[in-house]
Amino acid sequence: MKVTKLVHSCLLVERDGKKALIDPGNFSWQSGVIDHALLKDIDYVCITHVHPDHFDSTFVNVVHELSPNALWYSTEEVVNALDANGIKAHIVSKLSDVTFIDTDHANLDPWFSVQPQHTSFILFGELLVSGDHQEHKTMFGARIMAGAFSGGPWGSVIGTAKMLKDIQPRPQKYIPLHDWHLNQGARSAFYDRIKVLCDEWGIEFIRPEDGVPVEL
Repeated sequence: MKVTKLVHSCLLVERDGKKALIDPGNFSWQSGVIDHALLKDIDYVCITHVHPDHFDSTFVNVVHELSPNALWYSTEEVVNALDANGIKAHIVSKLSDVTFIDTDHANLDPWFSVQPQHTSFILFGELLVSGDHQEHKTMFGARIMAGAFSGGPWGSVIGTAKMLKDIQPRPQKYIPLHDWHLNQGARSAFYDRIKVLCDEWGIEFIRPEDGVPVEL
């Protein structure tokens, strides 16, 4: 499996000739990192929730144009928004490559009063993409976790650290997401500390570089 982080919470996941794109959000699209060539021949697009840092209309329209045969999966809120863009999407999957895991977004109260619909995904039976959920108790058979590391206004690195400590079985590898808002110094310091903890817990910490694929 090859995974490429495309800023913040956007991932390109490739396995056995298939490609899945996760959370094409605005921070990723505006970063200048996105190479249009990466968005061709996408098989699956999975969006965890409707927030713009995970779902950007311009980004999704470009993906749809470059990969018109892609299958789109998300929550009902996102499906309705995609429909307004002329993109048909699904709230269930019958394919083993994409599995929905019903989850809640991290609690936004009192920062925001409305909680968005939220889903996590398992891709290709191996990668658990948790989105903005920090309370998984199990890996659902997956071996790798990719999930929110620093929650911006709503959460903290402590939520992820507690999840990785308590989850059973623990993931073999962990990929941090949701960290666009950190400057490079803060990101590096946080990565250093979470790696120490992951080493202690027997988890391989994957330190991603935007746009650079990693074989897992």
